[in-house]
Amino acid sequence: MAQSAKTKTRKSSPISGKAFKDRLTLLGCPYTDGVDETWISELLFQPGEARIRLLQWCFSRYDLKLAKLLDDQCYGSEARVDSRIQKLLSISSMLGLCHPDDIDLIKGTASSSKQAAFWHQLLDVVSITDMSEDPHRKAESLPGIISDSTNLQEQFSHDCLFLSSLAHQRDLAEAFSTSHSLLPPDLMKLVRRKASDYESETGQRASPPSLEELDELLVQLNNNVKNAKEQLEDLKSKYPYQENPSQSMDTTCQTLKLVLSELAQLITSFTHTFETEIRPWCNKNPPRLTPLGPASKRVHNLLSQFLQLLKDLKSVRTSFKHLSDYSQNAEALQATSDTLSTIASISDSALHSYSDLTSILEETSHTGHTESVLQPFM
Repeated sequence: MAQSAKTKTRKSSPISGKAFKDRLTLLGCPYTDGVDETWISELLFQPGEARIRLLQWCFSRYDLKLAKLLDDQCYGSEARVDSRIQKLLSISSMLGLCHPDDIDLIKGTASSSKQAAFWHQLLDVVSITDMSEDPHRKAESLPGIISDSTNLQEQFSHDCLFLSSLAHQRDLAEAFSTSHSLLPPDLMKLVRRKASDYESETGQRASPPSLEELDELLVQLNNNVKNAKEQLEDLKSKYPYQENPSQSMDTTCQTLKLVLSELAQLITSFTHTFETEIRPWCNKNPPRLTPLGPASKRVHNLLSQFLQLLKDLKSVRTSFKHLSDYSQNAEALQATSDTLSTIASISDSALHSYSDLTSILEETSHTGHTESVLQPFM
């Protein structure tokens, strides 16, 4: 009842970034150094790479064995983020923090109240484990030391637990191995990758550098360190550092820490995005070209020629139509001119006939007048 009432109170209360920041700071979380409550709220309730890393840190704080299980070096460059989310979901469900199918809760896409309850329960478990007396942790911190406050039987049991924890470690075989790697696993992986790239480019097997090359590199690094020290001394002489920084200096330092922390988070997110989403596309083989390109180009040329032919035919058709219209208009004009010529000729004929009739009438009238004049003399 008390636990359920506590859970209901937490769900009903508003989500406070300050409360989560205080709890994470008490646990020694490195993600809360120099950041404000708003950034903590985004870190807890927004999906992203930073949230996954915070979950990894919390589970590693709960049990050191989970740190090796969730270590990023265990994943290759082609590893997907789903594998880490599945492992975080399995661990959370085994601890009773969520159901086996609450994948949205691990991704950070669930409701804010559900995520707040999840984070409260997870921090409760981590805080209880951190404050409790772990015999394994105590035995590992002070093995083989006998004090007056601890009897011999208890100290002997602690030492046995310490040896048992050493025997159950995966790296125990390396302690008795005749050969040992001088480089950590991440650098060894980088060296192997460089060697593989060298062999693929040159076709020759990569060999370790000689002692002379290492000596030259050592001398070069010593010179670089010496030059850096000289530059540092020069900067110290030009810009003396204040032993008692003022309030503005403290504010500037805190702001710089905040900006650098956000920049580190952005770099981490970009690195994860590049490794999981961009690098697989970069490693793909180049495409193999087929003879389809020249055939497509020839078809395109034929289609272009056909379209040009259609345009020319359209132009010829338009010209023929114009000529037909002009011919019809010319015939109509010719018929009109012929009609006018016929009318003109008929008019000329009528005019000549009229002139003849007029002359005949004039002659007739003149003849009648002459006869009337000559009749008295006859």
